[in-house]
Amino acid sequence: MSTQEPSKCCVCGEATTKRCQACAKSGIDLFFCSPEHQKLVWKYHKQVCGPNAHPFRYPPLSPEEVKLFRSNAHEFIDLSKYKDDPAIAVLPEKVMTAETYVEALSFGKKGDFQHLLQRLQKPGSVKDLTYTMGMAAARGALSSVNAFRRSGAINFTDGTVWSHISAICAEASARAQSIEARTSSYKFGKKLPHALCVLFALLAARQEQSCDAVPPAWIYQALETVAECYADIQPFPSESQAVAALGSLADLIMPMQQLRLVGVKDRQTGKISVKCVR
Repeated sequence: MSTQEPSKCCVCGEATTKRCQACAKSGIDLFFCSPEHQKLVWKYHKQVCGPNAHPFRYPPLSPEEVKLFRSNAHEFIDLSKYKDDPAIAVLPEKVMTAETYVEALSFGKKGDFQHLLQRLQKPGSVKDLTYTMGMAAARGALSSVNAFRRSGAINFTDGTVWSHISAICAEASARAQSIEARTSSYKFGKKLPHALCVLFALLAARQEQSCDAVPPAWIYQALETVAECYADIQPFPSESQAVAALGSLADLIMPMQQLRLVGVKDRQTGKISVKCVR
């Protein structure tokens, strides 16, 4: 995208041609109308900015995630609902503990769990398949155990934000209805984790600073942008099913913000989007 082509500030929605130059070098366009608005979401954005932007490189596991993982390592995960995922389809069992699930997807041996957990607390390379698969498996497992689900809307913290983002991205990509669509979802879904970073950073700023610092309209716009990323991966089938398609994202956000989401169909294009109503 040309630097002269206007787009919307991903914080406030105002038209601007200014964008994060570090992310642009990695092929990600994130527009900010002012340094102040970029600083407002810098808390999370800085961890995946520049060379970490694409391919998206998740930060290492946080102490809070590690604590959750260790206390839930023996919780069982039902993998049957992910049967269409090629990485999971090859696993010998469809019900595994969080511990054995991470070992299997990280190409590890039984008993490697503690070693893998230590490794995932340090930065790694996206070219290291063991590391990237292990990180995806670890955060995927966390999102599946009951303790993490219970911590969702109530205890959204800096320590669990990346597990939320990882789980939501996996859920969104799984909506693609064919192998070809899933392959293209990597291309079309590359903005989704960054849009989630903006949304969660605004939610955190609203909690930590004041409601005046982050008007509700900014939260609504950020959430609608995330929904657009979902639709880029796989269009919503109908107005009535659009909100349900957001899955755990809607479950997490709606109680926090006391808002309602509705599916809306554009009369001219026929495209279905999700809008926020208070």
